[in-house]
Amino acid sequence: MYKKKYIYKIHALFHYLYIHIPNNRLILFMDQQVIKSKQVLDTSEVELRYKNENWLDKLVPLNEKKILIYFDGGDWILYDIGKRQEEKKGKIANNVKVFFQVWEGTLFYVCPDTLIVKLIDFNTGANNEAYQFPASKKHNAQSEQNTRETIAEKLLVGLTQYQDHRFLVTVEQQRQYANESPAIVYVRNIKEKYDNGPSGLDQILFTFEYPNATAQTEMFIYNTDPQSLVLFGQDFENGQMEFALIKPHLGNKALRVIKIQDEQSYTLMNVTNWINDNQIAIWINNNDEHSAPMVQLIDERLYYDSANNTYREGEVPWKSDKVLVQFQADPPQTLIDVIVFPYGSQYSVIQRLVGVEPYISLIDWKTHRLVHEFQLGDWNYVIPQNRDYIIHYDDNQDEKTGVTKIKITSQFDVRLYVLKIMESLNIVEKYGLDSLLEINAFYL
Repeated sequence: MYKKKYIYKIHALFHYLYIHIPNNRLILFMDQQVIKSKQVLDTSEVELRYKNENWLDKLVPLNEKKILIYFDGGDWILYDIGKRQEEKKGKIANNVKVFFQVWEGTLFYVCPDTLIVKLIDFNTGANNEAYQFPASKKHNAQSEQNTRETIAEKLLVGLTQYQDHRFLVTVEQQRQYANESPAIVYVRNIKEKYDNGPSGLDQILFTFEYPNATAQTEMFIYNTDPQSLVLFGQDFENGQMEFALIKPHLGNKALRVIKIQDEQSYTLMNVTNWINDNQIAIWINNNDEHSAPMVQLIDERLYYDSANNTYREGEVPWKSDKVLVQFQADPPQTLIDVIVFPYGSQYSVIQRLVGVEPYISLIDWKTHRLVHEFQLGDWNYVIPQNRDYIIHYDDNQDEKTGVTKIKITSQFDVRLYVLKIMESLNIVEKYGLDSLLEINAFYL
């Protein structure tokens, strides 16, 4: 009988990878479901320990696997997840609702008192005044408090890249505080790398309004590819559902409104990229409670001529393919959100209600297969700007204790995970390159 020397558990799937080394020969046993899945969700629990007497107000995950812990009163702590320790402390305005990240080691936030967007430089722990810019052209510190707080809470932010040009897009949702056009879009040039020189953010390249036909109050923003954003709302009137496609590199002609010409009763939940280039995915819930959610797929090339770098003129006949968000013998379900959908990937992470239970689900859209999921329970979640991982937190825990429990979920490639295990065991040095190549050919 072989003596089991090493046992590694792939946490997300609760399956085991066994490595046996009998008589100096390497044998690897891996669960077939793990092999088939390739991509899985891995979740680990972390306790954030800090010292602050105020209530925790917000957790802001950063691209570099750090978290800004923001407290009532304006105190903040930069926490390194990997090292499990505080890294920096500081203080900003109270009641900040919107944070966003452009460069590693920095973080923008919107000050609700002045309506100025400011930047924290974590190297110094202070604001860099060269990177300040107004959140609104119409309103400022002298505007009514309710208006200021609404603008500061509802500001939308997006980033795009076209060749050597990078753009920062901010959206002021006017209909949140006045019966006017629902969105003013501001476009600015932004640096590729952060430095201490002038930022140029005080200069607006161009501004335009999005006159949404369905009078949507709450808008959302999402990248469908590196050079494009979509602006959309979640309410719906039969035959009038629409969204705005924004390509900032087109200058004053950056906006194209796409009308979803379907008479069925739907609620639009999200607009994202898809597994194929040039396709835009429109995620919708059927208002018929007995029907599954679906994805309508449209070809962006019907609206945008990439060869001439311009939108096509005139009305475009509506054409879409439909994909059901339904797996195996699921009970009735409701789509809540598309959390992570890396551009160019066949996998996405979505939140959905199955019956009445909230789930985080990893879907392989190429094979239309539910790869892995887990119940979210009462936990909320937040994601960094690059959407590389998910932070889950429990709103009901006592946040004045100095300990906040979170869960970190990330998608990873099982094959790379196994290769890292092989490397940690010095397989090549001990058993030769042929052993590693044999494992790679058979399993991976």
